[in-house]
Amino acid sequence: MKRIITGLLVIFLIALGCGKVKDYPTSATELSYGGADCVDFVSADPSNYTGCFSFEDDTTIPLAKGFISDKADSPAYDISFDTTLENSTVRAYKGTHSLRMKCTYVDSVGNSLASGIIKQGSSIAPLNVNFEHKKITAYVWIPGNMFASTPNNSYGANFFYATMAADGWRWYQSEWVNLSGASNGVAGVWTKLSAYTDQMTTTNPATSGGHTTGVNPPTTYTIKAWGIKIAKGDGTADYSTDVSNPDTYVYVDAVTVEPQ
Repeated sequence: MKRIITGLLVIFLIALGCGKVKDYPTSATELSYGGADCVDFVSADPSNYTGCFSFEDDTTIPLAKGFISDKADSPAYDISFDTTLENSTVRAYKGTHSLRMKCTYVDSVGNSLASGIIKQGSSIAPLNVNFEHKKITAYVWIPGNMFASTPNNSYGANFFYATMAADGWRWYQSEWVNLSGASNGVAGVWTKLSAYTDQMTTTNPATSGGHTTGVNPPTTYTIKAWGIKIAKGDGTADYSTDVSNPDTYVYVDAVTVEPQ
């Protein structure tokens, strides 16, 4: 008798349309966390830099919570992101807001329009804060159709920081992480990025372009800027945002810097 009742219940649920992927909320198909985001803050002590950037408060300036596009600061490289960053309610990993970027990815890996950067700190206004023993976390959403023509060659991302002159203008970065593509019918997927500053290294232990680099992190970790780089992989197709379609932008949310 119990089996009959259970069978009838299953048939009833199917008849109601339960279990259909198309009926799931966006947060489920895009792997959003939902719930409250972190509370925005940046530590006042430069010797112990920590912070949370939720992008939840869309009533204050700057809406990007201090993040800028590298195109606005260093227009020679990593300029796939437009100079204007937008606070958006279209996508959110947590809360209801995120930071979104109009993007243009063209040409091969290593060229100026093959990668984009958002960052805290700039050449004009360096952070000049200590970055030792920190864990950085962020969530990145990229459109599913970025992979449409080259599904086996993904876009990827990593964190970076650039040190102050006293440390030789060094550049350090975390390991490359392939960003997740989307299955049929899903506009895009959130990917978690996480890295420890003590484990970030350079890619070339030589002097290049006036920036002295080295394999190991410097002893002081005093930085002028840090941020997120999102770039093409080898053999990945070009991609550009269609401004009439919010599902073609790149989104970032829930960025934190905390003690490791």
